[in-house]
Amino acid sequence: MTTIGQLLRDLFNQDFTSLSDSDAFHSAFFKKTLTIQNLKKIFDVVSQSSITVAGKTIPAAILIPCGKDMPTGEMPFQILAQTHGNEPAGLAGIALAMALSEAGLLRRDIIGLIGNPLASSQYFDAYLKDPHARQETRDAYRCGLDAEGNLLPDMNRIPTDFMSRTADTHHLKRAQEIYHASLHVCGIADIHTARGNMVCFTDHKYDGELKYSPIRSLLTGLAGAIAAYSSGTSNVQTWKSILANLPNLKSHT
Repeated sequence: MTTIGQLLRDLFNQDFTSLSDSDAFHSAFFKKTLTIQNLKKIFDVVSQSSITVAGKTIPAAILIPCGKDMPTGEMPFQILAQTHGNEPAGLAGIALAMALSEAGLLRRDIIGLIGNPLASSQYFDAYLKDPHARQETRDAYRCGLDAEGNLLPDMNRIPTDFMSRTADTHHLKRAQEIYHASLHVCGIADIHTARGNMVCFTDHKYDGELKYSPIRSLLTGLAGAIAAYSSGTSNVQTWKSILANLPNLKSHT
């Protein structure tokens, strides 16, 4: 199995263990533009990994160590990538954490987790088969398709009683795994992909987390309103409404 160091050397042609200087690290990491093919390699490493959290095995997840002992009681931070399969930007965030770990610049352990491994795998397969197709032709892999080609449930529209249900579908099983992992981290960055050139915080636990969003005045309270509407009409909830009240989470964006 490919190690983190091997993956980074393949992607960046760089040994990050020699880059403990933050300026040198920044130059080495950010001069590289990660392609879809590069992100697929990151996905392959994470999806083939698993971690054990409080006695439960979480597949398609990887522990990225900070390389030093964290203070007693400190929890890792979680990067959640590809909650929707056609949104691979979160894999770049996981790669950044990996590189920081190799350089000894990571301050706490990071859990990198694929939100929807099935849809993500289908998305990359579709891309590799026809890389020149318009991006919207792969929108079905936001949620993924079953064997008959039917659209599967959205991994960000979770039944309100999902923890009490039998995990007999990919959707429910993964929702239970994500929730369990979320009970044992200090914060979550759920990174999505947009087709425009933008950085925008939309899903959050505290309104202060929107301070870097260019449209924060529009977004304040919006995620909660969407979650409340969904719960009231469709008997589902978003990860925002599920995780907002967990006391262990200091930040959820």
